[in-house]
Amino acid sequence: MLAPDKGDVFDRVAGCEEADRLLSLCKSKNIKSDQKPWVTYGGFSKPLPTLPVPPAGYKLEASESVCGIAVEWKNFCRQPK
Repeated sequence: MLAPDKGDVFDRVAGCEEADRLLSLCKSKNIKSDQKPWVTYGGFSKPLPTLPVPPAGYKLEASESVCGIAVEWKNFCRQPK
């Protein structure tokens, strides 16, 4: 899965959908990431970090590091295109 700031418009849509899915999991599992201040204030790093790639047929599960990346992706996806 490409970060939403890489690739084409379809990669952006897929990345933003994955961020939404992961943030729902993070919220349901009550996982708080150790967010940097710029993430807390609605920012993101440039370029965006890449999520770990699970084996074929598997989806990422919520973890502290994955949730931190998902927050950044979501912040990026909120920005005007």
